[in-house]
This record gives sequence, structure tokens and C-alpha cells, in this order.
Amino acid sequence: LPARLRQVNSQEGRKSAAKTIARALLGARGYETLKNRVKRPA
Repeated sequence: LPARLRQVNSQEGRKSAAKTIARALLGARGYETLKNRVKRPA
């Protein structure tokens, strides 16, 4: 496993791992869109 996924044990590590994975899957633009969507509730 990559080192960054090993941090998932801690609460903070889980957050940053989720961010990293989302960014990897969506790409920078998709990640920004998702972040903005989460910030303001529908």
C-alpha cells in the first residue's frame, strides 16, 4: 500500500486520504467542483 493510504487509521489521515483519492479519481477540476458542491448545501 502507498504510504498515504497507511495514514487512514487516524481521523485526520482518513480525511486527507479521502481528499487524495477523490482528487486522483476526479482530477483537479472535478475535485474543485465537488468541494464547491459540498460547501453550499442544495
